[in-house]
Amino acid sequence: MIKRTLVISLIIVAAATLAYAGPYLVCDPDPVAESYVVVLDNGEQIETPAPLRYDLANIDEGQHVVEVQAKNKWGVSSAVPLEFQKTLPVSPTNLRLGE
Repeated sequence: MIKRTLVISLIIVAAATLAYAGPYLVCDPDPVAESYVVVLDNGEQIETPAPLRYDLANIDEGQHVVEVQAKNKWGVSSAVPLEFQKTLPVSPTNLRLGE
């Protein structure tokens, strides 16, 4: 019984961690899109199923360009670019005790 409870607890924690990871690249839903083609920084094309939810959490710090195309059995849309910058916060300075 304890083993089963522990396993269920671990599954719940893992699911919560995966559900709230991010940030994600998303777009408005398209009822005819079956998948999306994502290209990050002119690299490889990655096809992801619709709706679009592409995890960007592990990208390097700096400036990035993502291009996305919608795809279905009839073809592929034109690419739409998104430029963004991943910037980490600076370390806190002038730490002290407050009153």
